[in-house]
Amino acid sequence: MKQGDIIIFLGSGRLYVSDGSRILSMDFPAGSVRDWDLLNKEVLQDTLSTFITANNIEPSPISFVLSEPACFSKDFSGKDPEKLEAEIANFLDAVPFNYLVSKTYKIGEGVRVIAGNKELIDAISEVFEGRGFSQYAVVPAAIFPKIGVKNTLDVQFVKAVNDNGEIVQTGNMIAPKPLSPENVAPPRPVITKGKASSGVLPYLIIVGVVAIIVLVALVVIRG
Repeated sequence: MKQGDIIIFLGSGRLYVSDGSRILSMDFPAGSVRDWDLLNKEVLQDTLSTFITANNIEPSPISFVLSEPACFSKDFSGKDPEKLEAEIANFLDAVPFNYLVSKTYKIGEGVRVIAGNKELIDAISEVFEGRGFSQYAVVPAAIFPKIGVKNTLDVQFVKAVNDNGEIVQTGNMIAPKPLSPENVAPPRPVITKGKASSGVLPYLIIVGVVAIIVLVALVVIRG
């Protein structure tokens, strides 16, 4: 990440936004979010849209940082891959969201699985992306040493995120989005020997026409 990129931090009961020079906050409107479950998407998005306009937040890549209260996490250990996979699957099935964003992180001799509410993240992303922002990453706060336990976004936390682009990249819980059709370069034309030689044909036709004209002229003169 670089200075000026947008950080969206989901803390208890509110959303924080940093654009590199400011840290802003917006309480989730009443009845829109409860226990990180999305209850009223329209109300949340209308409030967020007004918040972006009122604060003149300019389009830039955005990264979500999920506070510990916004996540469900569990540590696992064991050397049996099949058993470990089954335990992780059971844990994710028990997370009380319809759609999950999750990732497995290596810790010591085991792993930690962290999951969040994809439906809530997507609802917030839609508002920003509709205004020209692009989504870069979703990461849990826990991956940032020492400060990951914070439940509010402050200057120290913003600096830690901006200064640790590699941590953000490797800890990203979402896959990179494919390029939109307008950003995909068109296929380059393949030039074959056959197509190249066809360029001689017009010259052959011209030579043939000139030869006929000369022949007709000779016949007329002799006649």
